[in-house]
Amino acid sequence: MLAVLTKPADGSDDRDLEELLSDLIAPSLEAFVGLSFQYADYSMRCGQTQSGPPSIVSTVKINQAGFTEMMDTEAMFRKWLVQARSSRLLP
Repeated sequence: MLAVLTKPADGSDDRDLEELLSDLIAPSLEAFVGLSFQYADYSMRCGQTQSGPPSIVSTVKINQAGFTEMMDTEAMFRKWLVQARSSRLLP
């Protein structure tokens, strides 16, 4: 990822990249990631020596309950990356 930020893919000058990066806002890491670190630690059993309970995920019951709309993972990533760029969190 660092190489992507240090070498502009479009061949623009390094000063353009520095200007682009200087316009970003820099919230605290805690504000930026929220509770996702805690969720990741829990999901990956960080600090635990034994495996956790099995995780069984099914969308059948949630669909039967009326939650039938879905969004493609790639589309969701694009949505959040666009939002992060418009919020000046990412270049």
